Amino acid sequence: MLEFVREVRPAQCTLVPDETGAFTSNHGWELGSDAERLKPVVAELKTLGVRVSLFMDPVAEAMTAAAGLGADRIELYTEPYALAFGTAQQQAVLGRYAEAARAAQRSGWASTPATT
Repeated sequence: MLEFVREVRPAQCTLVPDETGAFTSNHGWELGSDAERLKPVVAELKTLGVRVSLFMDPVAEAMTAAAGLGADRIELYTEPYALAFGTAQQQAVLGRYAEAARAAQRSGWASTPATT
């Protein structure tokens, strides 16, 4: 992927922890185990002038770690909310997303939608 980004120089690159051949995303980054391999990738993308977004689960504690990697923004994995929609768990799950968003704001990210 980095070869492609070096050539194309997109405005933004969203880093998603998909395995090769994965049909779609099914989780966000686990920064406890993934931070070390993400650091040089984020740094290179920033050097290329590419805005960096990290695909994250709604875990409030992870927002500070994501900001510490130098990412410009985060994108939250929303399948848990979609699965909870209309169920008794909806409010609890929505609360996790709200707390993650508040933690992201405290970490320095504004609450504006992604733009190109």
